[in-house]
Amino acid sequence: GFTCTTLDFNIRFINQFSEHVDFPTFERYFLENTISPDKKEIIQEAIGLWVDEILLLNPTYIGISVFTYQCRTASRIFCEIIRSKNPNIQIILGGQGISQGGINGIMAFPLKLQEEGLIDYFIKSEGEVSLIELLKGNKDHIGINSNTFKQVDNIDQLEYPKIGRAHV
Repeated sequence: GFTCTTLDFNIRFINQFSEHVDFPTFERYFLENTISPDKKEIIQEAIGLWVDEILLLNPTYIGISVFTYQCRTASRIFCEIIRSKNPNIQIILGGQGISQGGINGIMAFPLKLQEEGLIDYFIKSEGEVSLIELLKGNKDHIGINSNTFKQVDNIDQLEYPKIGRAHV
């Protein structure tokens, strides 16, 4: 009963900035304090345009997948720009990169963003069930804004989403 649009900004980033990035050090490109001020300004401008594209869709929620800890700086920039352009949109963070030390690690990164008012929710571990519960209004469901989660025992039993629009 929910609709979504998926946008892959990782691919866009690589396509747009590959000539500016030294690929042997690419995985460290977005780590804290490693972006030079001139490149950070260019990146923020690009992310601002991508946020404008998202806002044209008039979303109620924006979910950001933080795939690894190397994605945290880019995720923070996204959240800052979204908040500055539309503070009413609910921002949800998820993905392996939000915890320290793997699936059972601590949640310092999303808790800090929550304290700063940059995100509204985070989902630890598998989000297939928790995300739907959050969208239904069940904000106390396991895995939402907590260090606890419930492993999905048989992912094949979950409904497949209807094919929607995906944009690269």
